[in-house]
Amino acid sequence: MNRMGIVALAVLFSCSKPSAPPSFVEQARASARRHAAESLGILDLVGHRIADFFTARETGVDRFIDEAFGFRGKWRAVFWGREDFERHLRRRFEACVFGPEDFERDVVARVREDLEFAMEAGEARVAADLWAGFRGSRPPLEAPRVRAALVEEMAPLVARDLEMNLVSIGGSEVAAALAAMGLARAGLFGVSVAAGASQSWWNFGIGLIVGAVVGVALDAAVGEDVEREAKAKVQAEVARIRMVMLDGDDGLWHAARRALELHGRVLEEAAVRWVKKDHHAATRG
Repeated sequence: MNRMGIVALAVLFSCSKPSAPPSFVEQARASARRHAAESLGILDLVGHRIADFFTARETGVDRFIDEAFGFRGKWRAVFWGREDFERHLRRRFEACVFGPEDFERDVVARVREDLEFAMEAGEARVAADLWAGFRGSRPPLEAPRVRAALVEEMAPLVARDLEMNLVSIGGSEVAAALAAMGLARAGLFGVSVAAGASQSWWNFGIGLIVGAVVGVALDAAVGEDVEREAKAKVQAEVARIRMVMLDGDDGLWHAARRALELHGRVLEEAAVRWVKKDHHAATRG
């Protein structure tokens, strides 16, 4: 066989050589990334919760405008001081439409539960994959132990990212890790939505709403056309707040996405650390 034939045969054998199976580290990384991507599906529910909240309160705008420009509303506008009238309008808007406490209770709290469910489900799936990869090891590993070990790996990583301090609870480091993860899942979301914790979005929005109504109501010659204009301004501002929560960088939807993405990165790092541990490597020998 000539030299060219030998070279061609060598190339053929090298191309047909089966590729090496992915390492356990690569499998752990792929599992975490796959299940983290699946967790993002919960964002559809988050979007529906936000949209449904505002849709259910559209009729409240009519009630608010009717009160603001009714006989009593116009009387208050004429005989009350401006600050008192503005405070009154703010209270009535919260009663007729919604306030920050309503949004926190009906949307934020439920989204927090949605995210915790998605995060826990992702952790359980990754732990199941890790257990499947090591179930032939000696000594055998039980699935619950893998889940607990993964959570234990995650807790300090989340604490690092959230700048939390882990302390032992009852002398048990595992108990501390598990307790910390309960705080951590809430913390991942809390940090992501921290910009809204001061309710700056609400204070700005209600300020524009009250300002629009006060400016019209103080005009003694106000008529139906002007009232309709005021109503349109209120509706536009409520719609703007809705869009901020759905699409704004500081809105709730994006806060939820950031929390899930951060959890996914921590989950991947923890899974990789787990499979790299010396006692796990030893069990495969």
